Amino acid sequence: MSRRRPSSPSTARPTSERCALTDGRQTHTGFLCRVSRTRCRTPGIAEQSHRKQREANLKKVLKNLDAYIAGAMMIVTIVLVIVNVITRKLFNYIIVWSEEVATSCFVYSVFIGAA
Repeated sequence: MSRRRPSSPSTARPTSERCALTDGRQTHTGFLCRVSRTRCRTPGIAEQSHRKQREANLKKVLKNLDAYIAGAMMIVTIVLVIVNVITRKLFNYIIVWSEEVATSCFVYSVFIGAA
């Protein structure tokens, strides 16, 4: 799959497409936006909009990082307990370390969630 390159001003045709990142406020003609694949009047505006969107997404992830870590630890706890119960009942085999890891993950998820 080849990447489409921004078209030069001499070959760009006017179009009525609106860039999704500018909320349809302006009709963009000219250069092809590399991310949204719509034509923009100036190449810098589209990249700035996309950069702002990426920064907003990064801030959202960093703002909720503690929730993601606590959720991951809870999932590890649940999976370890379920696997240990299944192996104990069906295969008559006990995973020795799983109770310690599950307890530690549960404690840390509570501490992170309370912070």
